Amino acid sequence: MLLSAIPYKFLEIFGKNAPGTMITTPIPQTTVSGIRASQDLGFPVLTATAIGAGGTPPDARDFNGVLQYLSAWAQWQQAGGPLYYDSAFSTAIGGYPAGTILSNASIIGSIWVCLIDNNTSNPDAGGANWIGTSLTTNPFSRVVITATGAFSGTVPSWAARAHIVTTGAGAAAGGGDNVYTAGGGGAGGTAIVWVSVTGGASYSGNIGAGGTCASGASNGTNGGNSTFVISSVTYTGLGGGGGIHAAAPAGGAGGTATNGDINVIGGAGTDGWGGAPSAGGNGGASFWGGGGRSATAAGAVQNGAAFGSGGGAGYFGAVILGGSGANGICQIEFFS
Repeated sequence: MLLSAIPYKFLEIFGKNAPGTMITTPIPQTTVSGIRASQDLGFPVLTATAIGAGGTPPDARDFNGVLQYLSAWAQWQQAGGPLYYDSAFSTAIGGYPAGTILSNASIIGSIWVCLIDNNTSNPDAGGANWIGTSLTTNPFSRVVITATGAFSGTVPSWAARAHIVTTGAGAAAGGGDNVYTAGGGGAGGTAIVWVSVTGGASYSGNIGAGGTCASGASNGTNGGNSTFVISSVTYTGLGGGGGIHAAAPAGGAGGTATNGDINVIGGAGTDGWGGAPSAGGNGGASFWGGGGRSATAAGAVQNGAAFGSGGGAGYFGAVILGGSGANGICQIEFFS
């Protein structure tokens, strides 16, 4: 078929100005008499039977009504008119088929796509097995939360999907002194997930704080957990483990994650060296980047650099605090 073969359009609905005595509108769904047309039976047998055999000619009013009925819908489609969910129509056809595209009843430019056959649910009322998207406005937005502690928010009205990355906080390295060095702090784990969302729904969560070190002769504390909660499901990036100040200075373990499509384990802090002179361990790397390196001198604390990364430990012979872990983070990207 050629593009140039496009037919002419209905500039008017057929029979638009036909007098009421010359048109049947609407065409009834079922037959109301033995000689009138209906949607169910079309033109009855008698209208195709010879008059001499008891038949009767088809009614011109019905012809005008049928052609007006069809041309009205043809003109609407030629104009690109939208279609909306119709409960009575849905019931009559046994539900919409998979792949149906309907316009959102309240947001111009937003559409619903049906995911299953025989779907009778109403997408404008949160019906199941429809997915929404916007063709005109707000196709994407990002929310980045870095402040420690609880947070909450609301899904944008146009959003249908979200990509969520939740990272726990990094742990602190152990402190160094004139007896032992220490291991580096472990990085927080990261939960990465794609979810379907409903516009206007609430979400909440918590950003974990980085671990700290109290003194040169102590272990680093663990990083705090970060969470994101939506639709009663919690996605968690667990904080990393603190570095150990000891004769065998172990690095802290990397945090794990739960409920993500991908659960990324944070990098472990490296061990310190046991003898003298010796270096402390480096902080573990998180999903977002590297941790603090081992400090080179007293006072040169090496905190975690990237979100969720671990702090670095100090050298032997220097009374020094272990570097703090970096705070966690939650990044939410909304799509229509």
